[in-house]
Amino acid sequence: MNRKINNICAEFCYEYIPAQIDESGHPQVLILNLPHQFKREVSRRLIEMDFFCSKTIPHGNSFIMQFKKVSMPAGK
Repeated sequence: MNRKINNICAEFCYEYIPAQIDESGHPQVLILNLPHQFKREVSRRLIEMDFFCSKTIPHGNSFIMQFKKVSMPAGK
């Protein structure tokens, strides 16, 4: 998995699951469990790496969030 993605997830999330790994070993979906206060920061950082938030589920004081990799980001 991309070291930058791994570092962001390890820094801000309680737990994370890389899913739909492509043939080069990069995740196409990330499932994150993170504290409420980091939702915007993590979303901002991951959108820079072409992941967009496709689902957010409140879970107590945290969120379960799913991010999907896009092949052609909007605005580029």
